Amino acid sequence: IEYGFWLYYGKDLEKAPPYLKIGADQGNLDLIFYYARCQGCIKNYDECYKYYKMGADKGDVDSIFYVGFCYLRGYGVEKNSEKAVQIFKSLCEPKYNHIQAMFYYGVMLSKGDECKKDLKESARLYKISADEGLSAESASNYSIKAYNGEGIDIDFDAAKYYLKMAADLELENAMIRIGRFYLLGILFEQNKKEAAKYFKKAADIGNETASELYGKMCYIGEGIETNKKEAFKYFKIGAEKGNKECMKFYTQMLIDGEEVEIDKKEVSKYYKILADDGDVDYIGKYAVMLSEGDGIDQDKKEAVKYFKLAADKGDEISMYIYAVMLQSGDGVDKNSKEAVKYFKLAANKGVDDACAKLAAALYLGDGVDGNKEEAFRFFKIAADNGHVKSMSVVGSLLKSGDGIQMNKSEAARYFKLAADNGDAASMFEYAEMLHNGDGIQMDRNEAIRYYRMASEHGINEANTTKRDLTNYINVSF
Repeated sequence: IEYGFWLYYGKDLEKAPPYLKIGADQGNLDLIFYYARCQGCIKNYDECYKYYKMGADKGDVDSIFYVGFCYLRGYGVEKNSEKAVQIFKSLCEPKYNHIQAMFYYGVMLSKGDECKKDLKESARLYKISADEGLSAESASNYSIKAYNGEGIDIDFDAAKYYLKMAADLELENAMIRIGRFYLLGILFEQNKKEAAKYFKKAADIGNETASELYGKMCYIGEGIETNKKEAFKYFKIGAEKGNKECMKFYTQMLIDGEEVEIDKKEVSKYYKILADDGDVDYIGKYAVMLSEGDGIDQDKKEAVKYFKLAADKGDEISMYIYAVMLQSGDGVDKNSKEAVKYFKLAANKGVDDACAKLAAALYLGDGVDGNKEEAFRFFKIAADNGHVKSMSVVGSLLKSGDGIQMNKSEAARYFKLAADNGDAASMFEYAEMLHNGDGIQMDRNEAIRYYRMASEHGINEANTTKRDLTNYINVSF
């Protein structure tokens, strides 16, 4: 029996029961209780209930409570909240003042579970349980009631006192709540250093939310010195426990190599978790890693799947990339018609490259009926938003009047815009218009300047013939 106790307190809950059972079967109340508790810990609920009931029938108060708990949860016996209420209520009588029973009965009174809702009685039981038994859960719940005036008058001093009691007893949600209060200056005078202390305490016992909050304070130096390595450590802990915000900070630090070694493989692991959780930004990011084989085996087919998923969730960049892959047959069967659909969706969300691609498809009749007027409209949108090749095409269309009304002065303006943004062909086209006074005032000196610019980019009169716009669009877009 002593060996059984030694195993029990050493947390060897699988080896302890046979030794504890010897004393339990001899009627020793302590051993009945501890044997039942072991069985509960290893989820052998039938045996657990059987021995708690044995102890309860012999008058052991803690065993009576756990019989009620078994009824509440349906452990080893049919779930019966009404019986649980009766047991908990009986143990709240002054002759017992059973701390855990007060807490659970208080919770049931607060919710009206299988009993009449009574916020005042619930608050009274929480307070007794907190004051007499140092019950962290009761202290926390009483603090909330005092803060909100639930069943009792609002009492901020009591709310502070019992919240601090619960936090100092290391109740996780109380540590997080008091940390947030200190951070924001609610109830307590603002004290970010104290907030960080409580967040760290909760994080160190495994709370993922606290890992996130403390990690962020370390990262930006809020109330404490900036410590990126410490931030990384806690973001990693939170990420491993499934905290999505921690995953985002953790992966960003791994990508940037910020105080840590870059690890794209680790990044891809968490991007996939975030992507599969439906976070559209990370669906797209994971798709890019798959497409490029960046830190992960390249898999274009799988990348297409994730790009489409992100596109269908409204991510405009993924719409564009998915359309490009459809148009080229990269990792998916070529489908120009479907590509045009996604180029248009992305274009309507302001993606300039998509506007240009859609315009090219409309001009060439690739996956859509040819429509030069509509093509010009989308080329112009892209050009006006800074897309250099589209500026050049708009200049050519305005100069030739191809599908639209000719306007050489506007053509020159767009050629100049493209030229000044480094487009070599447009440098030569604009120089020609200046040299000949074609649609704009003749200016030979300015023409020479742009001829020289074009020559420096490998274009001059000797190697330049009239540009085939259809071929240019086909090759360039």
